[in-house]
Amino acid sequence: MKRKGPLRIDSQLIDRTLDAVYGPALKLRMQTYRLTNEIWPKVMGALLSYTADPQFSDGVFSVTILSAPLRQNLSMEKETLIKRLNEELNEDLVKQIILR
Repeated sequence: MKRKGPLRIDSQLIDRTLDAVYGPALKLRMQTYRLTNEIWPKVMGALLSYTADPQFSDGVFSVTILSAPLRQNLSMEKETLIKRLNEELNEDLVKQIILR
C-alpha cells in the first residue's frame, strides 16, 4: 500500500498517550522546557541578551535581568508578560514572575 501524501501527526493523540504512560509530570516538564528555552526567547526578542537563567516552578517564572533599567521596565509590565507567556503555552501556568 502506497502512501498518498505526507504523514500527518495527531498531536492530541500523542499528548493523551504521553499522559497515560508518564502522567502529567512529563507534560509539565515539557512545558517548562518550552517556556524557558523557546517561549521566553521569543517574547524577549532582541532583549534576550540582557536576561539570564530563566526558571519555572510551581507557577512562578523567575529570570535574572542584567540591566537595571530593563528590570524596572519589565517590573511594570509583569501582567502583560504573564499574559503573553500563558498565551504561547496555551494554558494558564504562569501565575507570577520574579525578576532578579
